[in-house]
Amino acid sequence: TSQRLVGELRRLDLGAAAGGSGACRGLVWRTQASPRRISQISRRANERAERALCAETSRDEDEAALRSDETGACRVGGDVARQRFERLVTDIDAALSSSLEQAPAIQVLSKGVQVHTTLLQGYPQNFRVPLPDKPVAVTVSVSRTRGDMPAVWGSTNCDRPSARDHDFQAKGGQFVYRNLSDGDTSSRCSDLYVTLEAAAGACECKLLACVNPISIGEPESFGKAQSVSARLAELRDPVERREFEAKLHEFHLAKLKARKGQPSIPARNMAALDDATAHAKLSKLELRALLELDRQNSNSTRREAEDQALQLRRSAWLTRHDDRKRARALEEMEQERLRLLETCRKEWLGRLVVRSFCIQLGERVQETRKIREMMIQQVMSARVIQSYMARALNQMRKRRLYGNVICLRKGLAAYTRNMQICRGHIAQPLVVAFLQYHAFDKQAPDFRGIIANYRARVRKVQRWWAELGRIRQAYAHLLLPHWKWALGKARSEMFDGAVEIEVKRVIARREALEAMKIEGGGPSSLHDHLTEAEIRMKARKAFADKFPEPPYYYCHHVLREYVAQMQRSRSERVALWSVQKEKDDYQRELLRCGVSCESLDVVEDKPKPGPVYIDREEILEVARQSWHDWFDGKHRDIVANCLRLMKIHFRRWKGLHRLGSAPFEPEPRNSVLAAPKRPSMGHTFLTQGA
Repeated sequence: TSQRLVGELRRLDLGAAAGGSGACRGLVWRTQASPRRISQISRRANERAERALCAETSRDEDEAALRSDETGACRVGGDVARQRFERLVTDIDAALSSSLEQAPAIQVLSKGVQVHTTLLQGYPQNFRVPLPDKPVAVTVSVSRTRGDMPAVWGSTNCDRPSARDHDFQAKGGQFVYRNLSDGDTSSRCSDLYVTLEAAAGACECKLLACVNPISIGEPESFGKAQSVSARLAELRDPVERREFEAKLHEFHLAKLKARKGQPSIPARNMAALDDATAHAKLSKLELRALLELDRQNSNSTRREAEDQALQLRRSAWLTRHDDRKRARALEEMEQERLRLLETCRKEWLGRLVVRSFCIQLGERVQETRKIREMMIQQVMSARVIQSYMARALNQMRKRRLYGNVICLRKGLAAYTRNMQICRGHIAQPLVVAFLQYHAFDKQAPDFRGIIANYRARVRKVQRWWAELGRIRQAYAHLLLPHWKWALGKARSEMFDGAVEIEVKRVIARREALEAMKIEGGGPSSLHDHLTEAEIRMKARKAFADKFPEPPYYYCHHVLREYVAQMQRSRSERVALWSVQKEKDDYQRELLRCGVSCESLDVVEDKPKPGPVYIDREEILEVARQSWHDWFDGKHRDIVANCLRLMKIHFRRWKGLHRLGSAPFEPEPRNSVLAAPKRPSMGHTFLTQGA
């Protein structure tokens, strides 16, 4: 929508709206230079007409600006209206475009005004030279003040000429453009575009554009002057200058060869002999008098011009305050007008943006509504299909289940009928062996009673085993604080050794670098700027991240094994305690009887060893060994069992939500056997999961 709006605005015909030739007063048809010459009077008439035309155009612009401030409307000439309209359309196009990178603005280069600019490599600057509606010669010259000479391109068709798209290219920092076109309005050029680009590195330069009018009767002389200036610009190059001097030397040699056998005085010097006559002397006196008269006239004219300029400066000094007030008032009026234009432009752009946004929003709402309705229909259809499939699956499963049950009953009946006697004969030796081993004395040979007694003994053993497991779990919880202390100390010892090795490596590398006196490009380390304490802290943190603590279930497993080992070794410890107690009693009896010996020591009574005891040194050794075993991967079976137990709940949850609202169907007991293979780093994954 925005592109179509900008296109329609650009195709408007402001010349027809302005009305006839009066609105295009500033546009003059440029014709091809005529081959015939004009007189000096015609040339002066052309210059005065041009000055009058410029004064009239400026007066029309001032009157139009005053009328726009008073009435609130902008009525200007056709050329001014077209320029402002084009500027407004350009602003609208820039505001509606979605591009974030905008090209640099084109600067206006007025005639006779020297512009000082700084160029960076890769950032060209563009200028626009307004051309009057008459034959003129535009001379664009560039003089550098610092750096290399920049490249200069010119064009009348492309607003941003470059090395690939240009009509003119400066040689020696200067080029001349003649604005001579035929009477066709489509071929008229209103602007000359110039681009400056730094060739190598940043540079500073001065840009000047001189606009000189061209008389219709002297295009040939101007062309000759232009060709001479172009050739002189080309001869500034040292290489071309040497080639030109070589050609000139060859020309002189050829000329000397051609003059062999002729008089030594050339023909052009024979005229000097005629100047010695009386008539020639009189002519010289007359010419000298005329030149003196011309000089006096020019001096008087110059003095009058200087007096007139002095009077103008004095009058300007007297009226400077009024001129400043008038200029300030005009500037304030111009600012107010620009502010009103900017307000109107912003309001218009806001309305256009709101309208385009509303249109796009409406289209998106319609599309979203259609998509939502279609998704609702698809969901309803999917629910219907899913419910139908669930009912069909249930019916099919029921039929298969009933069929399997019937087949199973038939098979069991046939198996029992055929295999009952055979299985009884096979089981007789086993039953006899069981009765002989488990039957009590003086007990009736009742097979069911013996089985009941055997089951009772098995349950008793199971209760004893469960109670033993609870006791060991309680002892493990009791030893857990000591275990944490031992595990932390074991980790600290391992980290201290690794940290010392890392610190020695960094210090040795730093000393080697200092010895080699490497600065900059040589090998470096990330720890070169850290102190020794910071290196230790960083290395300790890295090792702690690399070797985390074992999971909680592994710690409980190690503590339960440790408690079970203490319970198993209690009989040995009690036996050793008994032997030591007998020795201590024997020493006490000897001391009571008065036997004194230096080998006899006073011993204290030690209590009888219990099933569990607390020895921190022993716990520390167990923690060190379990730490190394864990990271060596010797307890992968524990990790696999924990993973298997954790996955059972997820399988049940998945089975519960398999068909949405379908009833829960428990999986068979052996489903855990189909678990996936254990990953290579199972303990790390399990630690994170825990």
